[in-house]
Amino acid sequence: IYGGKDYTAQGNIIRYNYFHDIYSIAEASAGVFGIYCDDAMGGSIIEHNIFRNVHTAQMFHGGHNMIFRENLIIDAPEKSECSIRFVQYTDKNDLKAGGVHEANLAAVPYPNELWTERYPQIQEYLTWKISAQTYPHYCDISNNIIINHKEFYIDFKWEVDSRYNTMENNIFLESSPESDLSKLCGEVLPSMYETFSAIQFNQ
Repeated sequence: IYGGKDYTAQGNIIRYNYFHDIYSIAEASAGVFGIYCDDAMGGSIIEHNIFRNVHTAQMFHGGHNMIFRENLIIDAPEKSECSIRFVQYTDKNDLKAGGVHEANLAAVPYPNELWTERYPQIQEYLTWKISAQTYPHYCDISNNIIINHKEFYIDFKWEVDSRYNTMENNIFLESSPESDLSKLCGEVLPSMYETFSAIQFNQ
């Protein structure tokens, strides 16, 4: 699943999907992604998904108000280097006055009451300096379980207070406590960790 280059891409929900066997046998530092939120895409909720044998489950290239929570990432392919890639936005030209992000915002009535009530932080984006916009803000990567996969790759100081990012209760296990994926997601992990909701795999 791919999207990018749009601050107005608010309200997308990616939930209850099974991503599996998505990888390359070639050497690749960035890798192949289950979900790729590119070029400062904003405002998506990604939750209760299973990523099995996926090179990198999630790629966040900049972007704000991105939520990745209560997902299971299990079993890394041979060439995997990270389970989640969370990086600073690199194309500052897109963020300049008249750039693609400003143009996309201008195409929708984002200052009106409906938008400000539903997506209050979007009003802030263009008030930040370009150097600040390159860093993800208001993101939450929490309550995920990672089994037999790699650590996160993060290339910026996500915990700076002014960026309002959260990263907590992510659990890394070397091996799975249950071989049956349905039982693992629906019963075993929820009983072990109260921060992880049951995923009914058969549904």
